[in-house]
Amino acid sequence: TEVIIANLAKVKDLMVISRTSVMRYKNTDMSLKEIAKELNVANILEGSIQKKGNKIRVVGQLIEAKTDNHLWSETYDKDFIDIFEIQTSIAKEIAFSLKSRITDSEKMHIEERLTDNLEAYKIYLKVKELRKTYNLIHSKRELRLDLLNKIVDIDPGFTEVYALLGIEHSE
Repeated sequence: TEVIIANLAKVKDLMVISRTSVMRYKNTDMSLKEIAKELNVANILEGSIQKKGNKIRVVGQLIEAKTDNHLWSETYDKDFIDIFEIQTSIAKEIAFSLKSRITDSEKMHIEERLTDNLEAYKIYLKVKELRKTYNLIHSKRELRLDLLNKIVDIDPGFTEVYALLGIEHSE
């Protein structure tokens, strides 16, 4: 979800609220209209991701808050190896459904990948999850550092990992 949000934020015609701001609504019983009003947004993207073995299902829905109508909805059933393609497709399709103009430069940025190495990416996602799950600074820190160093060994060109290593060492 973070990659999809980051890709949508690259389109200058779109105003995208941060994941951190919307996570408090994850288990709420508030209506879509109420959430949209609090966030001051016209549309809300919601979805789910399921993984079983090497298969992944991503369901996304873009909903106009005022009318509760679906502007866009799609289900992707793919091999996990296609996760980068799915993330890119979702961002482009949402921008198109909102009739946003995507420049060639924005399209190029949306299609950028953090890495092409699927094993490194899986470990990266695990580290990101560990960082969200364990709020205590030192809890699971050694595990995260070990995993980040493993990513560097697997894919030394995965630059985002160096940023996370810096954050882990500075906390």
